Amino acid sequence: MNRRILVIEDHLAAQIVYTRTFAKQGYDVSLMEDGRQAMEFFGITRDLPEIMLIDVNLPGASGLHLVRHLRERLGRSDLILIAISSNEIAQDIPEARMADAIILKPISPAKLVDEVESLVRRRVVLTA
Repeated sequence: MNRRILVIEDHLAAQIVYTRTFAKQGYDVSLMEDGRQAMEFFGITRDLPEIMLIDVNLPGASGLHLVRHLRERLGRSDLILIAISSNEIAQDIPEARMADAIILKPISPAKLVDEVESLVRRRVVLTA
């Protein structure tokens, strides 16, 4: 079974890089472009992808707001949530601690895949 990843990113170039990168690695990739769209999606489905790559600076609702919503309101500790930001200050925001990782842009596609795979392996070990 392929792993599922939801990429929530508003910049077209990053969308293309992330979706192609993970698709090449065998992931089933879904894409959303803004925080409001993601919030609506979270409200209508419980079948969420196990991994989410969430841009911190999204229109509609911030990526860190999405992380907080998934953790606190929906109680989804089973998801791997990765916040991605071009600003190191994002790491100091309290909601950032609710993400499994904060990844700073720019990051090479290979390094991004390595980071995600590392989080997946850790989660498998913790739940085994």
